[in-house]
Amino acid sequence: MDYYYSNIRNRKVLRILFKTSIFSILTCFLALFAGSVNGNKVATVKDDKGFEGQVVLTSDYDKNVQILKNDKNIKLQANDVVSFAENGQEYTCYIKRSIPIEVEVDHVASQKEAKPGVSVAQFLEESGLNLQAEDELLIEKQGIEAKLEKDGGLNRSMEVENGLKITVKKANFSTRIVENEIDYRTEEKFDATLEEGKQRIEVKGEKGLAQTELQEKMVDGKIVEVKQIGESKLVREPKTEVVVRGTKKPDRSTRREAGVIPTNGEKKGKVSKKPTITPTITANQSNKPGKTGTISGFATSYKVGNVTSLGARPNSSTIAGDPSVIPYGSTVVVRNKKTGKVIRTGVMGDHCPTAVKKKRGVVVDLYGANIGRVPVTVEWSKK
Repeated sequence: MDYYYSNIRNRKVLRILFKTSIFSILTCFLALFAGSVNGNKVATVKDDKGFEGQVVLTSDYDKNVQILKNDKNIKLQANDVVSFAENGQEYTCYIKRSIPIEVEVDHVASQKEAKPGVSVAQFLEESGLNLQAEDELLIEKQGIEAKLEKDGGLNRSMEVENGLKITVKKANFSTRIVENEIDYRTEEKFDATLEEGKQRIEVKGEKGLAQTELQEKMVDGKIVEVKQIGESKLVREPKTEVVVRGTKKPDRSTRREAGVIPTNGEKKGKVSKKPTITPTITANQSNKPGKTGTISGFATSYKVGNVTSLGARPNSSTIAGDPSVIPYGSTVVVRNKKTGKVIRTGVMGDHCPTAVKKKRGVVVDLYGANIGRVPVTVEWSKK
């Protein structure tokens, strides 16, 4: 009897299992049929990290991206790149995972994700860094010598890849105005009514003033470059000092009293007292500091050479000349002799062979100027 009832129970269980299996199969079939009708497809998902799985996707790209983001196994990220391929009944989704990049900007380090296939410059721009041409960029990659981009290292046009470290040092610029005094020149006059050896100041000289705007480039808290912006501006013209020197010869009695002419009790040819003569230096008679001078001739221009005779880089204020006439480091004002207009205010900082050899009357050469051969008056002063 027990055996009979046991067989009945087993048959009931088998019937229930059979019905459940049939129901599951029908449900899956209906789901697939409904998905096919609605445009849904079961897609195989693969990524470049070795993941592979399946998910039901639609024909809408944006909806598919959202499905991939929400799937707990796939976990699509913002910088992942998704592509879809359909081959007959097979529907495949390929994912290129974002690339982790170590970034350091002005000593502040962070980890960022880059889209596959973008350049370093595009990655930095999308990261909100807005890399400028003047910024210093160091891209480090295993097996390659680390050098700044400007020194021939890896450059910002390269494609991002795993294992990169990017160091950015932002360039900051500031401007300032510097003022330079221009020494006045001295003119001499002679007065026959003033005793020889004496002098007086008829017009007191006053120094001029020039302003130069400089741009400073600062990287990593240090000034790495300073350059002049435009031409120097003459704020105040120097005022020429006029010195009157006496030429009057003292009479014989005065000279005898001074000991210049011997008295009867003295031997001829000897003097009891020698007059004290104070030497004076006129323009262009000295190459020592504190002197001024004026010369006339012609000015020309030159643009060749990256280094001056003093070892510095020439700029728009560099003036070349004969250092035996105009000392190195002198402040120089070059005027058009015909119009009186200042062509350049600068510094004597280079050697001009034409001026040294006194060819064609050239006295100065102006770096970077766009002039031919212009008659000029050159005023210089050296502290």
